[in-house]
Amino acid sequence: MVNLFRRLSAEPGGLTVGLLALLEHADRSVLNALLREAGFSAQAETDPTVTFPLPGAPPQAGAITLPGLRLVVITQNPGEPLDLENLPPAEGEVLAVTLTGQPVSGAHTLAWAAVDRLLLKLTDQFSPETRTGFLIRQFRGLLADLGLEHFAGFHPADLQQVPKALATLSRVDRTADRFFRHVEPALAALWEGVSPVRSSGADDLLAGYVYRDFAGDRFGPGGFLRIALHLEQQDLQISFWVTQEAGENHRRLWQALTDQGEWLDRLRELEHDPLLWLWSPQQEHQIPLAELTPASLRTLDWDRYQAGLQRHHPLALLTSEGAVQQVVSLAEQLVRRLDPILTPVLH
Repeated sequence: MVNLFRRLSAEPGGLTVGLLALLEHADRSVLNALLREAGFSAQAETDPTVTFPLPGAPPQAGAITLPGLRLVVITQNPGEPLDLENLPPAEGEVLAVTLTGQPVSGAHTLAWAAVDRLLLKLTDQFSPETRTGFLIRQFRGLLADLGLEHFAGFHPADLQQVPKALATLSRVDRTADRFFRHVEPALAALWEGVSPVRSSGADDLLAGYVYRDFAGDRFGPGGFLRIALHLEQQDLQISFWVTQEAGENHRRLWQALTDQGEWLDRLRELEHDPLLWLWSPQQEHQIPLAELTPASLRTLDWDRYQAGLQRHHPLALLTSEGAVQQVVSLAEQLVRRLDPILTPVLH
């Protein structure tokens, strides 16, 4: 969902506008809770009058007027100073919402984190379907985007588990490296010249994804085989990819899929729900082959995507002896089904 406050935050005084809009249009209890948090005894018994921009004031300043209270609200954006010196004199009480909440002379001061924590307490009181619930959640979303939300600290159990988790990840990474070093010569024995070209890095490992890509003449230009371990999903993924650089092979795959012929039927017969995975930096689609139709493919701009044909297997397959041979056999099955794509003539 698009955050309705995000556009405002990029403009001068945008955070103040967002806060004032929340306080003006939300249930009156939100404004009253903020007044109490800031140390004011006055409470809103009628709807407030909001003024923005405030004439003669910095762009970060606005005002809320209630019976018995005129409150100038000025906020501090990340990377900006707090400009209290240029506020008009005798405008009333001042509420400064700052990055740190350190006391500011001549003003009641709150940190953005305190505002966010207050709104969090109010969240459960208002359903997301109500105007107040919607506005609170939208404004809190903006504060999170800007790094202004409150920080509740690390969970003690997480900190205690980190050393063990890192040790486990390191052990899995070392084991995966040994596994792929066994897979490499086995694939080379099947297809001369096939060798690893890419492998997962530290960021992938922390995300629970470990892979190795293999390429060579057998796979054609722009084609590669990926063997991946998706740890969180307990999934072993074996896929063959054809990039846009594959040229004729890329177009041949499109033709074979849209023809809906015998070749696609044979591909659908593979176990473990094979799918077509279309990927580009902007978008991706994962389409089970059982649901693939020419009409669904023709709605896509094929030339934008790298195309992968993927099989999923339980990760437990790797926990027994003979795992390397099983994985290589499964990869060979997939590649052999692709022979019509990887040869000059489409069968």
